[in-house]
Amino acid sequence: MAGLDATPIIIPVSELRRDIARLIEKAHRSPDPVFITQRGYITAVLLTPEKYEDLRDAARSQQERSENPRRLSDRRVLGVQHGLPDWETARLMDDEGLDE
Repeated sequence: MAGLDATPIIIPVSELRRDIARLIEKAHRSPDPVFITQRGYITAVLLTPEKYEDLRDAARSQQERSENPRRLSDRRVLGVQHGLPDWETARLMDDEGLDE
């Protein structure tokens, strides 16, 4: 998604009831979601199926990364080519062996 701008689309549920077809079209035209309010609070978000899938895929990728982190704290520095160790020159090893 393109990201939320300074003026999100916010529609009261009463307008949603009156003109759902126009609001669905608005959701397709806008890069941002349409927020639905009820009694002044956001209670729902209208997204196209493509935007929903993009969000779900991004969340799934984030979850996979957080479940399988490659933490440097699990490794030890074996040697340094020149000067102070840095990410480019330090050779790191984890429990499985030398990482390239």
